[in-house]
Parts: sequence; structure tokens; C-alpha cells
Amino acid sequence: ISPPWKGSARSTEMEFILKEPETDDAKKALEVLRRWSATLSYNPDACEGILKVSTTSLYAKYARYYLASFYQNRMTKNWYNEDLLNEAIDLYRQVVADKIDVSAEAQYRIAQCYLIKEDFATAATEAQKLIDNFSDNNIVEEAKKLLKEIEEKRKKKEIETHPQYDLGKEK
Repeated sequence: ISPPWKGSARSTEMEFILKEPETDDAKKALEVLRRWSATLSYNPDACEGILKVSTTSLYAKYARYYLASFYQNRMTKNWYNEDLLNEAIDLYRQVVADKIDVSAEAQYRIAQCYLIKEDFATAATEAQKLIDNFSDNNIVEEAKKLLKEIEEKRKKKEIETHPQYDLGKEK
């Protein structure tokens, strides 16, 4: 299987970066690809390719975010992969540590991932970290809503798993 960038408009830059990542020309090619970043959110293979070459560039920091988003967005009611979700959490944590403009959203998405895992206590802790550490960010209001959603889902799960809370139905 050839990489997804094969034959694309950026194929030459990507191939060069992968062959000789430490050269000045590769760094220039990486800068060209930085301008191509809008497509990263739809291309996990390109993100992984960038991360093989550079883990510290600003471009790589965004590649981590987009790759984590791709992994998280794969989770549905019918398809759940614990390893992929854990990988998304790890990548999001790196984005938060990188302190870039999407770090607050990455923190929010960590909370969402734990909600998907039905780890309600950790999800609430992660949402609260967003409120505490990114208080000046617009996403704080969403985090407050997420905290309410986490509590509602925790209560619902508790009712589902404890028959004595079956809302007074006769057995």
C-alpha cells in the first residue's frame, strides 16, 4: 500500500522529508507542508508521516492534535477500540503540554474521551482541569455543559446497573 500523499500535489515534499529529515531542504519542505495543514485533519497517514520526521516542530504539534481527533472521532456506539482511545488521550495530553492554540480544546477532548470510556470520575476531573487552567478560553462554557452531561450519564449508568434503583417498577 502506498502512502496517501503518493501522487498528491505534496508528494515530492513528503517523500523528501521522509528520506532525509535532518537536511535544510527537508526543513523547507516541512514548511511547505505546514501550509498544507488544513488537509491533516482528514489524513491520519499524513499526520503519522509528519510525526515520524519531526516531533518538536509546530507542524508536528498540530499533527498530534489532528491524529488524536481522528482516533477519537472513530468511536461510535457500534465501534469502540480501547487502545485507539487511549492513544488519542496520550496525544491530546502532549498537545496540552505543547501549549499551542488548540491546547484548551485538547483538554476538552480528553474529558470527552473519558466520557466515552464511561470513566465518569476521570472525565469530570479532566473537564474541571479545563475550567481551572484555561479560564480565559471560550471553551470553558462548553466544559461546564460537559460536566453536567457527565453527571447525567453517571446517574443514568448507576440506575441501569443497580436494579434497586429501577424507579419503583414492580419485579
